Amino acid sequence: MIDVQEKYYKELSSFCWENGFNPDAMKIERLAYFAELLAEKNEAVNLISRKDIDSIIENHIFLSSYITKYIPEKCTNFLDIGTGGGFPGIPLGIMRPEMKGVLVDSTGKKIEAVKEFVSKLKLSNVIAINDRAESPEFILKYKESFENINNSNKCNKFFRDNSFCAIDINKQKCSCRFQKDDIKINFGAPNICCERDCNKIPLEECTENNIFTEIPYYCNIGGNCTKYKGTIINSHISANNCGTDPLSNQLLLPYDNIDDCKKSIKVCDKYNITDRSEHLNKSDCIKDVNCGYCTNGTGVGKCIDGTGEGPNDLQNYYYCNPTTKNDNSGINQYTYGDHAEYLLQSGKY
Repeated sequence: MIDVQEKYYKELSSFCWENGFNPDAMKIERLAYFAELLAEKNEAVNLISRKDIDSIIENHIFLSSYITKYIPEKCTNFLDIGTGGGFPGIPLGIMRPEMKGVLVDSTGKKIEAVKEFVSKLKLSNVIAINDRAESPEFILKYKESFENINNSNKCNKFFRDNSFCAIDINKQKCSCRFQKDDIKINFGAPNICCERDCNKIPLEECTENNIFTEIPYYCNIGGNCTKYKGTIINSHISANNCGTDPLSNQLLLPYDNIDDCKKSIKVCDKYNITDRSEHLNKSDCIKDVNCGYCTNGTGVGKCIDGTGEGPNDLQNYYYCNPTTKNDNSGINQYTYGDHAEYLLQSGKY
């Protein structure tokens, strides 16, 4: 069984690799440890939305780390106003140990949690303060001290210039997303950074309406072809997509008609249900004699067509090796169910 910190480490490493972001292993390890501490503390103190806990790496840890690419090297101090659970202040402190930061929030319970994180992470370059940034005493003490100020209640330029409403296919909801430079996938952005209130917009109205460019597209979601509305002309290359493949983390391109979408459906797709736990998907998958469960180098899995000997499509799933009794790593494995009686009756073995 992969422990929580190791899972976060692999997930964060994957996001960094996909986006050409290369922090050293020790920093990734500390960020993964922070994610573990936060997830555990969040059960008692509401630091981030409990609905968002499964996306803690993508929407919080990775984004807070990635913005360090755009902070000038000359910056030596930073102020994180409304830090909440420590974002982006703690990841900034981990990524840029030469910078000194003050993390401020008016909610006592949140600051106590942040102080605990700072202590356990042994971050000597940041401090957490329970105060209001607009108070005269705070302004008097810190107004001349900081070069790069982050206010969680406002949208900074990094997000504001690159955010837009898009359908999060994996979660089946409209949300504020951002996309920067040559990144081939979009990520969650603060809702305040989009011109529209994306969280309150129905799926069918999520993408920008334009009578001249509006088109339907179809996605194979769990073995069913679902219709969505997109645009032909869109500066955001991943606004019209079908989510990401859980194994390769690559964008799944949409189909422009339902017939082509239906042709793409494979026998085992019906077990890849996005809003259900991976454990249940795997359990149902390996009960089907036509399917096996493949995991990649980060332990993330997907149900694919296969037999007891391995995947049918070895070209795409060459790394899925049949599981041995002594290998419990859950990495780069192919798991096939116990169908001995069926195989004997069918004469396949």
